[in-house]
Amino acid sequence: KPDGKLIMTSWNLAHPKFIKRYDLDLTQKDFEIPWKDNKGKVIKQRYYHLFDKAELRNLFTESGWQVGEQFYFDEKGGRVDNERGVNLVSIVKNK
Repeated sequence: KPDGKLIMTSWNLAHPKFIKRYDLDLTQKDFEIPWKDNKGKVIKQRYYHLFDKAELRNLFTESGWQVGEQFYFDEKGGRVDNERGVNLVSIVKNK
């Protein structure tokens, strides 16, 4: 709707925690990440795309959204202004 807001979070797969956990090769941007049950058995593979701030900003802008803020959160939920956070947060507004 006009003036609607969107808050989007995405994993920052470039964070060492994810690189180690999933043995990622960051020369690519598309991955399959295992979805495991509580016993550690892989149930399915899920698709994931490694977004960075610039790519998301361009996608939002091309789609008619106005980007207000983008930042990262660390593992404890604190805001960090560098790319060492585990989650990338984008706050955008519909034009």
